Amino acid sequence: MLSEWASIDDRVMGGISQSEMREVDGHYVFSGTVSLENNGGFASVRSAISLANVKDDALVKLRIKGDGRRYQLRFRTTTRLDGVAYAVAFDTVENEVNVLSFRLREFVPVWRGRSVQQAPMLKWRDVTQLGFMITDKQQGQFALEVQEVTWGARD
Repeated sequence: MLSEWASIDDRVMGGISQSEMREVDGHYVFSGTVSLENNGGFASVRSAISLANVKDDALVKLRIKGDGRRYQLRFRTTTRLDGVAYAVAFDTVENEVNVLSFRLREFVPVWRGRSVQQAPMLKWRDVTQLGFMITDKQQGQFALEVQEVTWGARD
């Protein structure tokens, strides 16, 4: 999977939430603390990725172990810090491994938590960043174990 992850938390807007993505026993763990202080409430990580050879009818599949909180899988088509992201939310069950699959059409273009009506349709070949985000406005620690991210044929 990916190796270099950048944390982009609500600190960019004055909040104090903190997150990181670290490798643990061959998996990645997105973890940290969400704080609502200073109008905070989100934490995220991103990594550069190239999906030039993935066909647009492919599904992205996640194998994750959750903590009972809601997360987002996000893709970006630019390397800029800010801008439109394509997001899909998913719920987790504490200490349960789940395999989730998503189609391109399930990703909603958003900018700072709001839908973007005129964004171009997402295509895998345009993706430059993959990320995870927690925006559930629930204060406290979180941890999402990302065991696998793959692209495969339609179900």
